[in-house]
Amino acid sequence: MNKKKLRIAALADLHVGKQFYEGMDYHTLFADIGKNADVFLMCGDLTDHGLVSEAHTLIDLLKACPIPKLAILGNHDYARDQEEEIKKILKESDVHYLQDEIYQVEDVGFAGVKGFGGGYGQHTLGAFGEPLLRSFVQEAISEVEQLEISLDTIGQMSKKVVLLHYSPISQTNHGEPLEIYPFLGTSRIEDVLDRHNVSVAFHGHAHFGSHHGTTVKGIDVYNVSYLVMLRQNPHKPYKVYEL
Repeated sequence: MNKKKLRIAALADLHVGKQFYEGMDYHTLFADIGKNADVFLMCGDLTDHGLVSEAHTLIDLLKACPIPKLAILGNHDYARDQEEEIKKILKESDVHYLQDEIYQVEDVGFAGVKGFGGGYGQHTLGAFGEPLLRSFVQEAISEVEQLEISLDTIGQMSKKVVLLHYSPISQTNHGEPLEIYPFLGTSRIEDVLDRHNVSVAFHGHAHFGSHHGTTVKGIDVYNVSYLVMLRQNPHKPYKVYEL
């Protein structure tokens, strides 16, 4: 008998708080996800202005989604220096915050970090020059190191899923202005995905980017930013991936 596949729903850039997307019905969206998936991944920018009040609103809305929920933060969630409180709100609800833990469903392990910018391939920014520039690069390196630790913790599980906010490959940024690519992600993360033989990765941040790309090794990477998913399917603006 064939084993039933795990249905993974993934979505990024919810921006709860400002009604960032006109007419967006979060309650109906989350309820629909709960009916069509076994686990729900939220890939950053959960809030619009990084406010504790927005995080509380998100948790209330997520009551419509009864399946396990996994999340990482995005750049918007840091905007008011309330990220530690937001993390606490997530942890005290039924949301698994993957920057501080891993999650496992049978033979599938989930890991996640925010990621950061820095550029791609031979144009990746190096840690040289002014202190502020070196600090920028170090943020990306720190995210890489955290992801390495999480994936090492998952160990030899046959299937590994990674949540990110920033993109690990340039392909899924296609549609965004070239000038901002270095601020949309970095291939430092791509290297980690390939070394650990990850099954699939999801990210957001690039609202006007492309939906799908692959790493050098051929691992699938999906940009699941809400506006990207809305273009893919306006009736079900989220990704469902079976693993």
